[in-house]
Amino acid sequence: MNGIIRFAPLAVLSGVTYAVGPGAQADTHKETVAACLEAVRSDDMDTAERLADEIVDWRALFATQLIADAKACLEAAKGGEWTYFTTKSRFLTGMEADMEQDYIDKAMNKKASNQIDYQNERARLECEITAAQESVKSLEEEYDNFKLARTQEAEQMTMKVCYDLYASDPAAALLEPVCNEAFLETGLPDSDYEFDFTNIMSAKVRLAKSKVELGELLRGVTGSDISMPFGSDCAKFSVEE
Repeated sequence: MNGIIRFAPLAVLSGVTYAVGPGAQADTHKETVAACLEAVRSDDMDTAERLADEIVDWRALFATQLIADAKACLEAAKGGEWTYFTTKSRFLTGMEADMEQDYIDKAMNKKASNQIDYQNERARLECEITAAQESVKSLEEEYDNFKLARTQEAEQMTMKVCYDLYASDPAAALLEPVCNEAFLETGLPDSDYEFDFTNIMSAKVRLAKSKVELGELLRGVTGSDISMPFGSDCAKFSVEE
C-alpha cells in the first residue's frame, strides 16, 4: 500500500469520537519520534525498536507530519510497510493492514454502488413521472376534444331542428326558448344582415404583431425611461387600418 494515512468517510464507516489530547502528550509523541529517528541514524536499533513498540500502541493521531515521521520510524526499526488507518486510529502492517484496506475498499465500493443505484432509480422514476404527465395531458386534450365534438353535435342538431321549425312556423320558432336564444346569437336563417368576421381576425392579428414588436423594442433598451404616458398622441404615428 502506498501513502501514509488511510482515511474513510464517516458516512461509510462507523466512526469513533476522539478527545484531543493535551499539548504535553503531543510534545511527548514528537520527542519519542525524534528520538527514534535519531536512534536509527545512529544505528542504535535496540533503542529504535523499543521506541517503535511504543509508537505501535499510540491511538488517535492527528498531526500529519507526526504520522509521517512515526511511519518512517516504524518502517526503519521494525521493517515492512506501516500505514496509519483513521478507521482503526492506529498504525497497521502486514495482513492486518491488508484486511483493513480491503474493508475500506469494499465499504467505498458499496457506497458508490448505492449512489449509482439511487441515481438510476431516481432517473427511472423521473422518466415515469414525465411519461405519466404526458399521458395525462394527452388524455385530457383528447377528452376536451371529445366534449367539444359532443357539444358541437348537439348544437348542430339543435340548430337544424330550430331551422326546420322556423321554415314551417316562424312564430313558433321565435317563441320557443331554445330556438329564440340561438337566433339571438346567430341571427335568423333568412336574415338580410351579414357581418364580415375576417375584419375582427385581421384586427387581432395586427394587435398581436404590435405587441410582439413592442416587446422586442423594450428588450433592446435598458437604463432609460421607455414608458409612454397614458393618453399619448398616437395620431402622429402611421397606424395601419
